[in-house]
Amino acid sequence: MKSILEAAERVVVDGGLVLLLIGGVSVIAWTLLFVKWIQIRGLSASLDTDHPGRSRLSRQMLQMWGDGEQGHVFGGLGPIEASAALLPLLGLLGTVMGMLQTFDVIQAEGTGDPRLMANGIRKALLTTQAGILAAVPVLLGLRFVGSRAARLGARVEGVFLQLAAQNGNGERP
Repeated sequence: MKSILEAAERVVVDGGLVLLLIGGVSVIAWTLLFVKWIQIRGLSASLDTDHPGRSRLSRQMLQMWGDGEQGHVFGGLGPIEASAALLPLLGLLGTVMGMLQTFDVIQAEGTGDPRLMANGIRKALLTTQAGILAAVPVLLGLRFVGSRAARLGARVEGVFLQLAAQNGNGERP
């Protein structure tokens, strides 16, 4: 167990600030994904009319839909998309910083000892790997939550149109 902790500490130290930024952005992205997923589940449950004891779609949600403000309910994926795009870019930043570190060593010491260049190359590879490994699951989570939001939006629109038709003359429910 001790060797695993030492290895993890070495990875963080070698990756530096960029690796910590990748970790922070990843945590933020997953928090936003989780919050949006919980929100969508709650709204979906409010549409469930087949189960007794569950509340029906709230009038406020229907009012927002009728006013064309459904983006407030079903939107909010932009910051998650931005995080997913930012993660590999942070990995690329770490790559550039690691290569610059390697070139500084080459300039100061020459190319005679490859071990001197290894730290910069390690930093470049660690941050690139971390950026990609953090971005892929966020993109998959975004796709999952986005598809759930789209399905819920279609369901709400169907309920809204049904209620509007029942009111007659296309009035808002």
